Amino acid sequence: MAYIPRTSTTSPNQMIGNNFYYAWNVFQPQWAPPVQVGNCTWYSWGRFWEISGATSQSEKRPTLCTSDANDWWTYNDGYERSQSPQLGSVLCLYGGNYSGLGHVAIVEEILPDGSIYTSESGLNGYYFEYRLRRPPNYEFSPSDGYIFRGFIINPYAEGGGGGGKLKPWIAGAILKRRKKYDNAKSRFTLALRNRELIQLQ
Repeated sequence: MAYIPRTSTTSPNQMIGNNFYYAWNVFQPQWAPPVQVGNCTWYSWGRFWEISGATSQSEKRPTLCTSDANDWWTYNDGYERSQSPQLGSVLCLYGGNYSGLGHVAIVEEILPDGSIYTSESGLNGYYFEYRLRRPPNYEFSPSDGYIFRGFIINPYAEGGGGGGKLKPWIAGAILKRRKKYDNAKSRFTLALRNRELIQLQ
């Protein structure tokens, strides 16, 4: 089953009244709509769980951080971290010019050039947005002022947004592919540096 991205408040299903964002969400009611217009931690916590395909309040409940977005990357939640995006993972950004509290969003689509589309919400006035973000900083705008930390991997996303944990052979193949990409990236970076040094001489 292919991963199904959330591209709007109604696709793949309705957000309003959805248990993952409302009745079951740990950020309700203090830090979520309708008390706030939007909130990145509220949304990302709910979307991360929605991707798991859970059918009850106790099934696959996230162990993600429940405080400011700044704290998510260093929080001991038991999930794998990566510098490379994966579908359903949490993009973690630190600081920022709006509140200084950081920002989190969910990776919904990964483009060939490494850019990503994220679904997210924001305390600065938006309930839901589907945004294009480009490496290496993954800021929506240069004026955001965020520092990229990395991605928190969703263990239920790789199989297609609602399966279980990855089968060992699939996880091994993904790890092998990631190592191959990282090695190629390192060789390319080294080649660029060598060329720059030659040009400077």
